[in-house]
Amino acid sequence: MASKTQFFDLSDGCRMAYRTFTPSDSTAKSRTPLFLINGLSAVMPDWSPLFEALGATRPLVISDHRAIGESTVSSEWDQELTLYSMGLDVIHLARHLGYSTIDLLGFSMGGHITQAILSSPEYAKADSSGVTIDGVRVRKAILTATMVKLPRGDVNLNALNAEAEKIPDKKKRNDYITENMMRVQYHEDVLGPGKPMQRKFEERLEMVRNTNRPAWVIGLQFMAIQSEDLREQLGRIPESVPVMVIHGKRDRMVLWDESERILAGVKHAKRLTDTPSEEFGHFWYEYFEIEYWVRSIANFLDNGKVGGQAGESKL
Repeated sequence: MASKTQFFDLSDGCRMAYRTFTPSDSTAKSRTPLFLINGLSAVMPDWSPLFEALGATRPLVISDHRAIGESTVSSEWDQELTLYSMGLDVIHLARHLGYSTIDLLGFSMGGHITQAILSSPEYAKADSSGVTIDGVRVRKAILTATMVKLPRGDVNLNALNAEAEKIPDKKKRNDYITENMMRVQYHEDVLGPGKPMQRKFEERLEMVRNTNRPAWVIGLQFMAIQSEDLREQLGRIPESVPVMVIHGKRDRMVLWDESERILAGVKHAKRLTDTPSEEFGHFWYEYFEIEYWVRSIANFLDNGKVGGQAGESKL
């Protein structure tokens, strides 16, 4: 059962919003809890329907980063935001909930955060059972549509902003930017009248316009990504933390080649290759049947296997 939004008091008067999903099945309930880590500008509702579907297989926790979504900050907060501080917020939430061992799944910036805290010379302590960060052991990690540094994409932000500046009305200008940034979460072949992802795109766009995503916080998150190139430290993630990588070849936000850098740095990481098609975009779990993703994630977390769960390709 999914909980209503709850709050965890962080430092400097900040409050972290989170939701949990507790499965009814006793075996599922006993499994290692999985924490999903948001990407740039993302908020908790973005995880549906994956949150609910995965929640039937194990305890699940989602949360909003500082000052976005339902999370709040105080005037005492100095607005310092790094990959490490966002990752530690998640770790401290896990400790607050009484968990000593967890699994992590990071999406886009969330995957960058996951790599940062697992490879940190300052925070991560590796041994034969995983990586321990501030008293919480991370058992397994899933990195989705993510990168090790500021990624390459095929989005020309300068051109987008130049077009937006031609629109006099501020609301229409912001709507133009939002719509075009949402479009690149998918790839063009699936969008348009009668195309398979158009309705999902429109629903996601409406959600974005009706949730709290302050531009200044997104700017801080972008700077956090920009400031960290993890290539030199990725080798610190030990084999005792199995890693699965999910990335589509039609990702426009984070080009597919960026995931090759992860595999080069984390030698034991394995790519999920039996997806119904390699042709999927940044918003990976919007593609195919949700059951495929649930089976593949569960197969990795429960059985240590990457792949072997492919089904018919359905958008």
